[in-house]
Amino acid sequence: MNDLVKILEIPERIENIKRFLNKKNENGPIIGFYFGDYFVLKTYKHAQNLLGIEDLKSDDIDIEGLLLDHEDFFEANKDLPGSSIWAAEPIWSIPWIEAILGARIEICNGSYTSSAKMSDVTLESGKKGRLFINKMWESTLLKYIERLVSTSDGRFPVAIPLLRGPSDLLSTLYGYEEVIYKMIDEPDLVKKVLLEIADYYLELVGKIFKILPLYYDGSFIYCRNLWLPGRSFSLQEDAAGSIMSPKIYKEFIFRLDCKIIDCFPNVFYHLHSGTYKILLEMLLNIDKLKVIEIWLDLTGPDVRNLLPDFKKILDSGKSLYIWSEMPMEQVVLLLKNLPYGGRGVFLEIKVSSKEDAIKKMEIIESLS
Repeated sequence: MNDLVKILEIPERIENIKRFLNKKNENGPIIGFYFGDYFVLKTYKHAQNLLGIEDLKSDDIDIEGLLLDHEDFFEANKDLPGSSIWAAEPIWSIPWIEAILGARIEICNGSYTSSAKMSDVTLESGKKGRLFINKMWESTLLKYIERLVSTSDGRFPVAIPLLRGPSDLLSTLYGYEEVIYKMIDEPDLVKKVLLEIADYYLELVGKIFKILPLYYDGSFIYCRNLWLPGRSFSLQEDAAGSIMSPKIYKEFIFRLDCKIIDCFPNVFYHLHSGTYKILLEMLLNIDKLKVIEIWLDLTGPDVRNLLPDFKKILDSGKSLYIWSEMPMEQVVLLLKNLPYGGRGVFLEIKVSSKEDAIKKMEIIESLS
């Protein structure tokens, strides 16, 4: 390990994150590193048995085995440079909340991905506007979180898993191809279903927070290694950004996002660089929303084209989190051109190893 790159203790990392949240970081953005494959079904040994299953059941999940994988990743992440803090979460390649709402979960063998498909139960929920809740799936998720907390015993934090957002879950109930037609043909029914989704979403988050202890008085965002004060989690509307217009988002989804955000101190809002413009202007007007993420899609716009909207986010009083797996020359270009010299910005960089993280941190530190 290179002695020139300092490995920070947890309290130092949290102080850096607080500076990012308060826009008091100087000499560039706060830097963090994400180590591990984005497709976690590849890397969690005790998830390998799930590959190829076309109708996943909650008792197919080997929680006790997965706890061993979490231990391995804790060891692999704890000495990385930068200000990220690794947190364990129920493996987010499993669409937990979609399964709870009755979707059939298929795990693809070749791509290491999963998909949530409509079932007779989800179709019935969509017709009646009254959600079906699979208590076995809910119980498995809560048990998994309880076991993570017990296994950690305070050594590492545990995060709420990926729960997506109302537009994503609505699209699971009706199907991506049909959901817009449903909004046009039966808007009152769709609004009833969306309210049911938002209410259950908040109910589930509440149940999880009864299990999760705070870590240094804060919570963590899944797959982001980011601490936020109080009981906080991630919200996203990828479906809205991909298939809805700003008008449809505002009419059907925006008020529910406001409702969810209003219930917690620091909701983290996830957007993709290729689709964020659909939602951004409205999100900037939510005073209680403090952190907006732009996930840099490899097929998205050039970073130079994103800079004006990065400035707009910061000018709105919000902090900007950027997740990147771009080549290092693109990262350097970004670092040299961030608005306000990176004040109020946290840049998380995907790396292949500790050595890769150290090498990239050396390059970053040489720029200042």
